[in-house]
Amino acid sequence: MKKINVYKRKGSESAVTLVTPVTCVGRVRTERVMGKKVGRHTRHRLEVIRIESEHKIQTDIMLALSKKGFTVFRSNAGRVRTESGQTIMLFPRGFPDLCGFRHSDGRFFCLEIKNAKGRLRPDQKLFAQFIKSFPVLYGVARSVDDALEVVNRE
Repeated sequence: MKKINVYKRKGSESAVTLVTPVTCVGRVRTERVMGKKVGRHTRHRLEVIRIESEHKIQTDIMLALSKKGFTVFRSNAGRVRTESGQTIMLFPRGFPDLCGFRHSDGRFFCLEIKNAKGRLRPDQKLFAQFIKSFPVLYGVARSVDDALEVVNRE
């Protein structure tokens, strides 16, 4: 499949919409999409693929894991400035989005949530190398199925 355009869609739950041509017949005209000129065929069918936002994937994973008997915590990394001007350090940069444990044996897990196009930042790669030296279940999850695969490992 050949990508024509990638842009954010206003008012949509999906963060990114990929527009891919299936068949094209006709002249090309130019349109403005999100402020950029884009060539469009006058008659064609489009296949639209929606990529879910990381926030939605994270919420779906938290709900699914909770229903399956896991305790899950959302973690915030970085720094926050309070109203009084103080800076509070949260988890270190690169710390995974979700952590928790299995009720069956108490095994701890960490999940980094990414959408279909998301990549690990260098600080997240560094954390992944660090945590794999301990008996912790760690993985990158792009869906509920990915998350269940990671937390059900032995």
